[in-house]
Amino acid sequence: FEILLGFTVLFLPVTPLLLFVCIWKIFSESLFISSGAYFGIFEFIERGASMVAPLALHYIQQELKYRSHARMNRAIQAQK
Repeated sequence: FEILLGFTVLFLPVTPLLLFVCIWKIFSESLFISSGAYFGIFEFIERGASMVAPLALHYIQQELKYRSHARMNRAIQAQK
């Protein structure tokens, strides 16, 4: 399932999907804690990057969108 999610995000990185992936990763990785694993909390912390990666991609997309809009607005203002 996670491989399918990865390919879907690769080809269709939209905000609701990225948020779903983040929530899914937090849920699935938190199962280490509730399973009674000896150092389950450390497994959860170790996999933190895979939980934050979809949010980082969303942030980068929003930042690039903001910068492109700002660049277009400056170009329009320079033409006036």
